[in-house]
Amino acid sequence: MSNPYFNNPERASYEFGYLLRNIPQSLRDRLPGDQLLQVEAAELHALNATGTLLRGLQSVGHVMWAASQNEENQIDARHFGNVGLLVSEVALQLQLLDEFRQQVSQYELRSVDGEVRR
Repeated sequence: MSNPYFNNPERASYEFGYLLRNIPQSLRDRLPGDQLLQVEAAELHALNATGTLLRGLQSVGHVMWAASQNEENQIDARHFGNVGLLVSEVALQLQLLDEFRQQVSQYELRSVDGEVRR
């Protein structure tokens, strides 16, 4: 079954936020099929965004290490400060994504075969 709410996987953070704003206040109520698809799409975006952020952070670490080995050109300290702010922001986003996924996972929205429950 195709999920019409799972769009633009390369823009997971934006799509996640967009879907999150449209999710009902309480997931405790029985969700109609359409809303259930929205929640599932938001969960998938959270998963994709988490992977993107983690891979990006790992790459930033590799680039910073490589730059530190370059003795010909010194790196301005402000760049390290900016990277520190970026890492802090990414950590906050990862925390939000993880908390959302934990909250949604307790409702067991998918059946054993991966199909969306109705």
